[in-house]
Amino acid sequence: MKRIIVLGGGFAGLWSAVGAARRLDELGIPSSEIEILLVDRTDWHAIRVRNYERNLADVRVRFDDVLSPIGVRRLRGEVLDIDLDNRCIMVGGLSEPIGYDRLVFALGSRLDRPPLPGLAEHAFDVDTYEGAVRLQDHLAALPWRPASCGRSTVLIIGAGLTGIEVATEMPDRLAALGNGHVILADRAPWIGSDMGQEARNVILGCSGRYQGSCDQSRQRRAGDCGRGRKAVAGR
Repeated sequence: MKRIIVLGGGFAGLWSAVGAARRLDELGIPSSEIEILLVDRTDWHAIRVRNYERNLADVRVRFDDVLSPIGVRRLRGEVLDIDLDNRCIMVGGLSEPIGYDRLVFALGSRLDRPPLPGLAEHAFDVDTYEGAVRLQDHLAALPWRPASCGRSTVLIIGAGLTGIEVATEMPDRLAALGNGHVILADRAPWIGSDMGQEARNVILGCSGRYQGSCDQSRQRRAGDCGRGRKAVAGR
């Protein structure tokens, strides 16, 4: 039996496995002749681009709910090695390698945190579902902390698409604190600097819809922070 192995269950990996299953079905080739195997370290496909949302209930989908009905086999495990010469992979917890005829490498990316003092302990991200839950728990606990300026202030580093999404969501998530304060900082003189002029016009036009998250004063603040300045520590 031949085998197609897909490494990684993000958008690229999941759709590769689904697309391969669809094509085999169109060709009338049964799974007993060509097996499709998806390998991922978790049991979930994470809809990563929605991790900034308040409600995280629907941002994960079980692999088995999608793959089992279409005949794709799934293996939970960490890929330890790829042997290109012998066309096989090693997966943590297995004593024997798994051979393949075709390999799809879709392991994706992850956030690279710079080694800044205090960043790991005090900063948050929405790169993973676990990171999003950690941020959610932190925000939910803020109303029970002593009142202070810092308690109701959120500093978002990076004014690309993810930073903008987080910033526009934050005012509502800080509503329980009364006067929430959101700062969107970037080294460029405007937010969404790598998205083109057309996108910038849309961003500027949203200033009346979100409390300061996209307005000119925030943009100037983001620009001031970015002109030759960098975050050096978190606490």
